[in-house]
Amino acid sequence: MLRPILKRSRASVLMRPGILRGLSHLLSAALAGATAEMLHAQTTAPLIELGPPRFRTNADEVELHRVRHAVVLAGGRVAVADAGNHRVVILTPQGRAERTVGRLGSGPGDFRSVDLLSTRGDTLFAYDAMLARVSKFDGKLRAIHSAQLPLHEGRPTTLRAFTDGGSVVVTSTAAHFRQPTGLLLNRVTVLSVPSDSPPRILSTVDWSYSYHYAERTSSTTYAVPFLGNAFLFRSGDGFTLVKLASNDVEIRDSSFKLLGIISVPARRLSFDRSHIDGYRDSLLKRIGNAASPAYARVATVFGPSFPVPRDRPVITDGASVGRAVWLRLAVAGQPEMSEWLIVSTPRRVVSARVLLPRSSRVLGGSDDVVVVLERDDSGAETICCDFQPGWPQAANPLLRGPGLLVIN
Repeated sequence: MLRPILKRSRASVLMRPGILRGLSHLLSAALAGATAEMLHAQTTAPLIELGPPRFRTNADEVELHRVRHAVVLAGGRVAVADAGNHRVVILTPQGRAERTVGRLGSGPGDFRSVDLLSTRGDTLFAYDAMLARVSKFDGKLRAIHSAQLPLHEGRPTTLRAFTDGGSVVVTSTAAHFRQPTGLLLNRVTVLSVPSDSPPRILSTVDWSYSYHYAERTSSTTYAVPFLGNAFLFRSGDGFTLVKLASNDVEIRDSSFKLLGIISVPARRLSFDRSHIDGYRDSLLKRIGNAASPAYARVATVFGPSFPVPRDRPVITDGASVGRAVWLRLAVAGQPEMSEWLIVSTPRRVVSARVLLPRSSRVLGGSDDVVVVLERDDSGAETICCDFQPGWPQAANPLLRGPGLLVIN
């Protein structure tokens, strides 16, 4: 159950959900022939807390490793993308393992990884990024079909979202040519891939950065995750796009037309050089051999001359939860808790805020429950399924209307 922290009365939460306080104006902007609203998200969104969960798995009974995603199935069961164990785990409404689907391999129904799940009716879809394919399972969880993701202009694509109509939305990173040493801005093409017709380009988006290190006869490109990336989520009948290195969250319809922009109420944090040093040290540890050329390159690239940005990314993670999107904000230092914003996409407002342990991560859910991954100090992973606010299990009867804080 989720319940408001009593910093203001529940009556006021009931009477005024999602009101945009301090809204100065609506900014109209022409984009692709459409007018988009600029909405300034409220800083006084109610702070809610996770209460007694519907269930929490037992790490000794359900062993999980590198869980990536979760979806709610019919009857209250939960499907978990257990990527590190190359399988999907089906949990009962009480949180016990009912069965597993898949194994390590590349045959029908096998996985190298499990990164994203979706359901349509009683059919389960599972995306494997390492195999670049989507596997389809029937109501009895039997593998009935698999499909490779298409190439775009000869380059691989990455699945970002499933749609209700059976298509998927993928991105393909544009090629870089004759790039000198330095930071690269990676721009992606967003495509809709129907099951029965050719892919259709929806947009181009600045997605992430990488660092290109050119030498006399070769070059190496490094990921730089500490500089952040964009996010794309399926939400309601459309999509939510979190822009790269920005406070702006774009609400888009099913055709990717811009409907509105929410400016996330978050203070920008100064970039700390320790993020670069920590990433460099992790790469050096993985390489191991201090005498190798790879070791020397990493030490050089992520050394004192690496370009340090002024600000840290504002949003560091997120997940679709029913018709809402939950977004994790960057935090300063090493706090025990992280703040998540709940964005109601139907109303285009920040409906509420949640504090979760820094080691926890929102995986997914529905309009009535949210599924959270928890990790203890040993790294053991458990799944916690909590009720959304405003559902029949709420302690205060005034808050038992469906999705009161999040959706309405």
